[in-house]
Amino acid sequence: MNGEKNVIECAYVRSDIFKATYFSTPLLLGNTLPAGLIKCLKVKQRQSLTSRTWHPACLFTNYTDPDSDTFLTIAGWGSTDPNDVSTSPILLKANVTTLLRDTCNSTLAQNKSGRRSPNELQESQLCALGRNAQNETTGDTCVGDSGGPLELVDGRRRYIVGVTSSGKLCGSRWPGIYTRVSRYLDWIESIVWPAGGVIPH
Repeated sequence: MNGEKNVIECAYVRSDIFKATYFSTPLLLGNTLPAGLIKCLKVKQRQSLTSRTWHPACLFTNYTDPDSDTFLTIAGWGSTDPNDVSTSPILLKANVTTLLRDTCNSTLAQNKSGRRSPNELQESQLCALGRNAQNETTGDTCVGDSGGPLELVDGRRRYIVGVTSSGKLCGSRWPGIYTRVSRYLDWIESIVWPAGGVIPH
């Protein structure tokens, strides 16, 4: 984990676990949220929550970002070298913290490199980066990490705060951009808990 990241468009899907169909956000949600930044996959059968490979997580419901001194966890099989797009053979994790929106926007505004790297955060986005006391980058997502979680751990409970989305050069001073899960709660709940309690096919 640590090149340039793409907006979430696809993900590797294990056919033995997930159905081939998935649910994607419509063109616009409430005329304010961009489409295609979150997708829901439906599992073929119930999974054991005591499995070593499955861990339940809550959705982060706060519209405000976690404090900038709160550690969040990123995870993925993405590249560890901005000059090499080869993915990692093992799942990697790193700690990051959020950046204040004004700080993030100020940094993004210095970027003139093209359309994939936004120059300002949308309301549906937040940014985060791992840094040490010397303000050196110690954790970031990279090519191949898109769609992975930005997770807050509080005791034994896990919350999905964001989804890895885009950015500039990983491992640099440029923060990673994440889709804010809390902005899509209504849409997610309409898929997972539709009216009448019937799960769509």
